[in-house]
Formats: sequence, structure tokens, C-alpha cells
Amino acid sequence: MLSKTQFLYFLQCPKYLWLYKNKKDLFVGEENLDYRKLQGESVEFWAYKEFEGGIDCKTELGVLDDIKNTKEILKSDKKVLIQPSFFDEEIFCRNDLITFNEESNCWDLIEIKSSTDVKDQHIIDVAFQKQCLINCGIKVGNTYIYYVDNQYIKNGEIEPCKLIKKEDVTEKVNAIELFVNENIKQALDFIKKTSDEPEVKILKQCFNPYECGFTDYCWKNVPEHSIYDLSLKESHLIELVNEDKINLEAVPEGYVTRENKQNYYIAKTQDKVLINEDGIKEELSKLSYPLYFLDYESYSPAVPLFDGFHPYQQMVFQYSLHIMRTPESEVEHYEFLASDWSDPVPELLQNLTNNIGEKGTIIVWNESFEKTRNKEMAEMYPKFKEQLFSINSRVYDLGIPFKNGYYIHKDFKGGWSIKAVLPVIIPWLSYKKLNIQGGGDASASYRKLIGLKQSEEKEVLKRDMLEYCKLDTLAMVEIFKKLNDIVKE
Repeated sequence: MLSKTQFLYFLQCPKYLWLYKNKKDLFVGEENLDYRKLQGESVEFWAYKEFEGGIDCKTELGVLDDIKNTKEILKSDKKVLIQPSFFDEEIFCRNDLITFNEESNCWDLIEIKSSTDVKDQHIIDVAFQKQCLINCGIKVGNTYIYYVDNQYIKNGEIEPCKLIKKEDVTEKVNAIELFVNENIKQALDFIKKTSDEPEVKILKQCFNPYECGFTDYCWKNVPEHSIYDLSLKESHLIELVNEDKINLEAVPEGYVTRENKQNYYIAKTQDKVLINEDGIKEELSKLSYPLYFLDYESYSPAVPLFDGFHPYQQMVFQYSLHIMRTPESEVEHYEFLASDWSDPVPELLQNLTNNIGEKGTIIVWNESFEKTRNKEMAEMYPKFKEQLFSINSRVYDLGIPFKNGYYIHKDFKGGWSIKAVLPVIIPWLSYKKLNIQGGGDASASYRKLIGLKQSEEKEVLKRDMLEYCKLDTLAMVEIFKKLNDIVKE
């Protein structure tokens, strides 16, 4: 059986499909998979509202029962089938929707996506489904992709007709029919005839269009510092891989073109930490006490939860704030986490503006995120506009000394995110000790948190979320101290 998901694996990398079929126990789930699954299900829920009379073909008993049930329903007079399953003895697909068009005497195929546009891989997805239906004797008419209109703003009950955009992709699907059919044959032939694990050179296919679920396995022999860390031109990457030169030191001079990667290359090949004390000193001179170390956590659902929000808008639900009032004073900590099913922003802003004074520098990491959220919240809640604009005017991005190359360590690998910097220069602070270890986990946890009734489970989740966000700002405090110590020495 070749499913549409497996077919997409094959197109990305044949070894991806082979490993999925033969060593599935090595498969690592996609990052933030639960979040994406939830967004997909929520969009489907509202898209199905247009088809209230449709019948769900999924049985929850397994694929074979779903296929059998679909065949039985097709014999009835039902005109809308939700989640029908088809298998032609070789390829399998489960459609989101098929609807019978009496004018054309054909079944129209509808694929529902939680994205905000139609992507090339979506067209391939639909073309695969269409071919499977044709092979099963189903006459297919038009094909459509339903997706999310990110300009929609929730005001009261969700309006599916405004939330969902529809695109007729019939011509696009027909245009790649030959390509898809030929590759289906190749994929099936590959499954049947390839008994041994295929050798595939590691290039850029591991992350395009999606991150492969077997990256850990395929990269097990890639050295810690390799050519894959240098963002090389594809032609240079292919050349070096073909010559089995994957160690970073094997890269010829002139191949590394990005400045941050050049700095990384120098730090690794010279095996030393590169520090520009004057540059760091100049950056720190821009700060004025009290210092406020601020971090937001946000949730961006495909279907807005509360009025005034549009799809995928980053809704701030939590902050952590460490305050250093003078160079000698003890650091204070304040925090907020919304835990109820209501718009979290007004209470969060009231709490935050009570804790941030009118003077002093607000320190963040990657300022575009916090500043953009502040602008959005100022527009939505004019009561706090003046204070939020004041905060934005005093923001300093602590990532700048690292982004500008004033502190270069080979283990940053040319990156400057707090997750790259912290474990290298403040190794005793670690996200690995926490139950929540990334922003994606924190975001998904919020949706779970507000859906829970008061319970021990809810209190444990709150504690985990607060600890994660607190570490983000504590990390900035310690990194600031480290930089400060460098210029004092």
C-alpha cells in the first residue's frame, strides 16, 4: 500500500519512504505535530459546516473497514462523503470530501488545508488522490482546495464562509497528472524491488519541503561541525558531498559567503573564541537602569479563539519579567499566565504595565517579535497604546552583540538565537531539565491549559509553563552579566 503521505516522502527522498516502510521505529515525530494536527482538525470542523448533510465514512475500526464502509455508502444516494477511503490494491487515499455534481455526473474532490495559501505540494497531494479515485472507478470532476483566509477577523460566532477560502485547482491538477502517475509507478516499483537500504547523499532534501522524520538516523555519522552548518550554495554542497568532504575544515576558501557563517568558520578552524570587547561595550552603553528583561509566549491558532483576532495571529498569553533596578540590586521576578477560556490580553497588559516603569531599558531577544506583538495589542486595546509605544521605544535586543559578531563561539554554529548561545556561555542553565523545552511546546500547552478544569493536572501544567518562560528571561539576565563581566575585565 502506498498512501499519499508516503508518496510525498518518496518525492522528497526515496530513502525517506524506504525507512518509513522498513524501519518505522526510527521515525521521529515532526516538531509541533500536535499543534499542527489541532489546527488542521479545527479548520476541517468549520469547512464541514458547509456540508451538514454529508456522511462520515470513517469507522475508527481501521483502514480496511473504512475502505469497505466507503464502498457501501457509495451504493446509496448520498451526495456528500466526508473522509471516504479508497484503495486500488496498490495506492490508498483518504479524502477530506467528495461531493457528487449532478450537472457533470462526476464527483468533485475537495482537500482542506490549514495553511493560508495553496502550495505546490498541495497540488501534488490532490493529484495523487484524484488518480487513486480514478483507479477505483470513480469519475472525478473538478478539484478544489479549501484553505484559511488570514484576513478574516472573528466577531461573534465563527463564519465558515468568511474563514474558508476556496480555490479551483482543476487545471493545476490536470497539468501534473502525467508527472504524478509516472512517479506513482516509480514509487511502487521502488517499494517492490528495493530490499536493501538505499544509499542517498545528504543534500538539502532533508528539510525541503518538510523536515524528514529520519534525520537523526541518516545524520548519525555527520560530524558535529560539518559543511551542512555553513549554508553553502547547492552547487558547492553537491561538489563537496560527491568528494566525501563533509568535515567543516574541508571547505575551500571562498565557499563560505554568509558573514555569520564566515565568523563560525573562522572560530572553528582557528579553534578560538572571537570577542570584540569594544563592540560589546558600545552595545551595553545603550542600556539605562532599571533593566527589564522581558519575554512573551503566544498562541497562534488557525481558527481564532476570541473576538478581534485573525487566523494565526500571535495572541500573547504569558510573560516573564526580571527587573534589575541598579547594577548592585537583587534581581526581581514577575510573571503572568492566563489559564482561563477568555481573551488573555487585557489582563496581561494591565499586569505588565503595572510592573514596567516609565524609565529604563526593556531587554528582549529578537526584538521584532515583542515589538510587533506590542503594536498589535496597542491597536486592539487603545487603553494601553501609550504605554506599549513607550515600551517599544525603549526596547533593546540582547541578541545584537551575537548577531553582529562581537562574541563568536564555534558551538554557536553561526547562529545567535538564545537556544544557540545559552548552553555555550551559561552551561549551568539548561532547558533540557524542563518539561517544556521550546516555544512550540509552550504554545501547545496553552491550548491544553485553558481547556482543563481546575485540577492537579492543570496546576502541574501551569507550573511547567511558568518555569519555561522564567528561564527565557533568567537566561537573558545571565548572558547580560557575562557580557558585562567581559568589558569590566
